[in-house]
Amino acid sequence: MINLVSAEPEHFYAGILVAASSAIYGFGYLNREISLGRSFWKTVPVLFMAVIAVYFRAAPLLLVALLLCALGDYFLSRGRDRFVTGLLAFLAGHIAYIVLFCSFDIEPAFEWPMVLIALYSGIFATYMWGVTEKYRWPVMAYIFVISAMTGVSLTLPTASYLIVVGVIIFVFSDSVLAIRMFVVSDPRTKLMLSWAVWASYIAAQSLILIGVIGASA
Repeated sequence: MINLVSAEPEHFYAGILVAASSAIYGFGYLNREISLGRSFWKTVPVLFMAVIAVYFRAAPLLLVALLLCALGDYFLSRGRDRFVTGLLAFLAGHIAYIVLFCSFDIEPAFEWPMVLIALYSGIFATYMWGVTEKYRWPVMAYIFVISAMTGVSLTLPTASYLIVVGVIIFVFSDSVLAIRMFVVSDPRTKLMLSWAVWASYIAAQSLILIGVIGASA
């Protein structure tokens, strides 16, 4: 398993780049008005991950998924008018992840975690149906695809546990984002949720990156 924060210099520097750029956005731009600077720093961390994927010669689909997610980050940073475009970019990124996971030595199974994921997705989709209004159908499509990605990740070999953990954190991050956008109105609560979304999102992408690089090594 590749560890991006191990003692090897290239691993350490790669981790520093992602952590530093994530911190710059989190501490400097997360709560600012829409601007090119804000969009730049929101997009850069996952672009660094894409460069890392190339450097470590990971599966090409990992690069595709990360670039699509970075594109989604950019559009989401441009305000609510670009929400659907950003959502669709992430949806395409998740499809790339699904195809990537299916290319591994998966172990087809129907286990109790899949039941929990299906149950959670059903309950959350039902709740979101009533609050998303004009965004209802894109949100429903997104929930279906990320649930499918989670289900496929659960069929991966035990050694790929970091990928599974990353995917589950991704689901958490997107769930909090949806609640922040469509349910919460208090500014302070929105800010706290924004922090939770950003921290969990970067953690999720990082774990998936490390897990896939390890599986490709």
